[in-house]
Amino acid sequence: MSTDSISIQIRVESVHNVVCPLTKKTVQSLMDGHLFHQLPRPYIVALVVKNDGASIIVDGVALQAFEKTYEKVHYFIVRDKKIGFVHFNSFGKESSLFEQAIVLAGSCEKSPNVTAARKFLLFNKCVSTSWALDICEQMLVDDPNDAFALSELGNISRINGDLENAEKFLMRALEIDRSCTFSWTSLACLCQHKGLQAEAYALFSKALGKQPEDIEIQRLFEDFLQQDTALVRLRANLGYCMDLVSIHTVLGEIYKQMDQNKKAIQHFQAAQRLAPENGCVLALLGNSLRKEMINEDVTEKSLDQVQKYFEAAITCGYDNSFVRSRLADVYRMQKKHDEAYFQCKLALELNPSNAFTHMQLGTFAMDAMQFDLAEIHFKNLIALKPSWTVSYEMLGTLRNHEKVGSEEAQSLYEKAIALDPNNKNAVKKLQKVIQERSEENAIEQFLI
Repeated sequence: MSTDSISIQIRVESVHNVVCPLTKKTVQSLMDGHLFHQLPRPYIVALVVKNDGASIIVDGVALQAFEKTYEKVHYFIVRDKKIGFVHFNSFGKESSLFEQAIVLAGSCEKSPNVTAARKFLLFNKCVSTSWALDICEQMLVDDPNDAFALSELGNISRINGDLENAEKFLMRALEIDRSCTFSWTSLACLCQHKGLQAEAYALFSKALGKQPEDIEIQRLFEDFLQQDTALVRLRANLGYCMDLVSIHTVLGEIYKQMDQNKKAIQHFQAAQRLAPENGCVLALLGNSLRKEMINEDVTEKSLDQVQKYFEAAITCGYDNSFVRSRLADVYRMQKKHDEAYFQCKLALELNPSNAFTHMQLGTFAMDAMQFDLAEIHFKNLIALKPSWTVSYEMLGTLRNHEKVGSEEAQSLYEKAIALDPNNKNAVKKLQKVIQERSEENAIEQFLI
């Protein structure tokens, strides 16, 4: 059921002579049993009295049209079968609805309270945006430090595309009252609008931490999560979390797993700005930048930057096989072969099962014509990572070094391509070894 513009007319045939003003009990008896109590949030309701009966209308937009036709219109608030009176019989000017006190049974103060009535109407979206703006401005005239009114102004500004003022209003609201869940939720929606995923996630988490049973906040949070699969996976990993460093870091890891490396870099960079001495974040950022260089032109400046991230991670105490092996790869690209080899040896000492290091050391051994040592490392690589296409490609390259046109090399390249048909290096090597074998066979036939 749409909750933005509902216009419902229910004929109450048993009512012919209604005496004004109606009592709360009369209205209750008319509405009880009808579908108003099933609405997901409170509504302004009007009972339009006519000679031949009565109609019930929901929503302020519909009420304006009916008011022009019928003079006897009575306004009420309906919530969970409870009725609250609006103490006047004409809509009149827009402001008149809010100048009258409303008694909201079970939801506001027991005595009539104009401020409570205004907040109720705003929070439950019973009025249009332009009316809401007028209400907020009047509330701030009465009390310049009304956090609720400032938050609603922030929402209205966001809807109107004025994001700068939206942020100012919401930050001011939170300066006044940091316990206002509505303000935290509104700021979360603003961050969502600006594409600030981590910040929106943290703010929704904070709001839900304060009011975990709030259905509206839950709905807004769910809508936010459905924008990106990564956010759904983030919740599965973190649950409600307000630590931006953790959110950015986990989001970066998720995007990396989804092969969206540029997004991963953005989140790792954000985490690094927040925690410049977090060794884990420095290493993850360095590694994502290293991987990005594989697909782009490598410059001396970019290599130096990645090197600094890995070295800073080690300095900050994040010293492990992963960091050492990736630092070795950067040294290799910088043609600092001695430094690269030294880092590989350290990486293997820290973790003998580091498959990436076995691939690196195997390559070093093959380049040095130490084929027996290279074979040990490449076979270890296959044992550790049998699903890696590069595992079979590297051993195939070794076999082709040992014997040009090797039948075993061809078989290994075919295995590599079977695992990843997009492995262009393996495809080229396979084509080359097939050609070499063909040429070798042709020569043998000629000699015969």
